[in-house]
Order: sequence, then C-alpha cells, then structure tokens
Amino acid sequence: MQLKNIFDPQLTDRVREVFDQIEVPLIPVLADMEWEGVRIDEPFLREYSSELQKDIETLEATICEMAGEKFNVDSPKQLGVILFEKMKITDQIKRQRPVNTAPMKRLCPHSNMMHPSLLKFLTIGKSENSSRPMWMHCPQ
Repeated sequence: MQLKNIFDPQLTDRVREVFDQIEVPLIPVLADMEWEGVRIDEPFLREYSSELQKDIETLEATICEMAGEKFNVDSPKQLGVILFEKMKITDQIKRQRPVNTAPMKRLCPHSNMMHPSLLKFLTIGKSENSSRPMWMHCPQ
C-alpha cells in the first residue's frame, strides 16, 4: 500500500481508467500464466524459422543481384556503401547508424526495385534473429 500512496496521485483520469479497467483485471490471468506456463509448438516454430531463413537467403541474393555485387546485407557499413556511395542515394535521407527501416521506407522512388526487398529483408531478419533465442532454448 505504500507505493499506492506514491503513485496514485500521479495517475491521470485516462491512465486511471486503463489501470482500473484493463491492467488490474489482468493480474490474475497473468499470475495464472506465470504459474502454469505456456505451451510452445516447437515443431511449428522450427518449421517457420526454416521458412524465414529461406526467405532471408532469397532476399539477400536478390538484393545483391540488384546492387551488382555480393555484400553482407546485414552489415550497416556495407549497406551504407551500396546505398549512399554506389547508388548515390543521398537526397532527403541522412545517414543513420545503425541503418534502420525508417529511411528505407523513403528510398522507394530512388532505389529501383531494391527497396521492397531490402525492407522485407531487414524486417524478417530482425524478427527471426530476435525471436529465435526465446524459444529455441526452452526447457522441455
């Protein structure tokens, strides 16, 4: 109750409504999930991961073909060289490190057909790489 006295006055009406109507009712549900655990469909996730990996490899090959040379598409430095030095994509786009998808969305008119492939590669690659450790090493 001591924390309630500290934080309660800081809640605006809207935040109070979310807290009372959404967060508090979810407490027992989340507690049950934590206690019981969740079941993971490992065969499905392994198959899906394999499909994503194939997509990543296909996209990487497509991007390298469009760039006219083989390079590590996952490398912000090498990707920067291709986009900003080789393809001369500089107008209205500032170089950002690391390369993120926001400027890629603005490349469409300037980058031939590389943009959709590159954006998909960055999205799938980031998703696949960040989610894999969570389920690949789950205890049985």
